[in-house]
Amino acid sequence: MDRFWQWVWDRYGPRYSWALYALMVPLSMPVYLLWSFLIVAVEKSGAYVEAAAVTVVASTVLQWAAILLSPGERRVVERWAAGQEVDRAKALAATYAWTRKMVIAVVTVNAVLCGVLSAVVGAIVGVTGSRLAVMTTDVGDGVAW
Repeated sequence: MDRFWQWVWDRYGPRYSWALYALMVPLSMPVYLLWSFLIVAVEKSGAYVEAAAVTVVASTVLQWAAILLSPGERRVVERWAAGQEVDRAKALAATYAWTRKMVIAVVTVNAVLCGVLSAVVGAIVGVTGSRLAVMTTDVGDGVAW
């Protein structure tokens, strides 16, 4: 795996964040599709196409927020990767800062996205208001609806 990420860095260094984005969107899609289809199946609805459409949009937004939202550090790293004159210590510090921000962004955005995605898919399949509120607050608690 290390060789793969090194190849991505060598090949797409100046646009590494966009390469990450292009790789992570399709990789994360099955997880969110499974979650949405599970809601559709539990509710005994046939709205799989609508749920898939909402999930595709939600997954692309998640990856955008996680990878591309910290432009300051990202731009320093990409300028360094493009061979422009950047202080090496500043570039190294930017890589650490960008990575830490991505981890926080992924956890935060993922938590919010799962609740919003559950609510939207639930609304599409016709879940009532009270059940929808319980469904979005119980995400991750292992509570059966």
